[in-house]
Amino acid sequence: MLLLVTILIGLIAMIFMLLWLKERKHASDAEIVAYGLRSEDDGGDNTKTSISVMESEFDEAIEKLKELDEIHQDEWGHWVWNKTGEQLGNRDA
Repeated sequence: MLLLVTILIGLIAMIFMLLWLKERKHASDAEIVAYGLRSEDDGGDNTKTSISVMESEFDEAIEKLKELDEIHQDEWGHWVWNKTGEQLGNRDA
């Protein structure tokens, strides 16, 4: 009789353990999806912020180069180096 009770308790424990593991796997999958969604949302804000910072830094650099009389705009609106006449950002490899 004691052996039967021990086996029965063991089976019940295994059933609960399997149910717990199944629920844990489901919860883990949900956490991964939630983390991915959260990182996508944050990534958009960070990217927008980074682009805004880069644009403002670019504008500051252009203003500084204009103040130093290093660059000017040509008739098409391109920025050109005063000394070389090359367009700003062009590189010959």
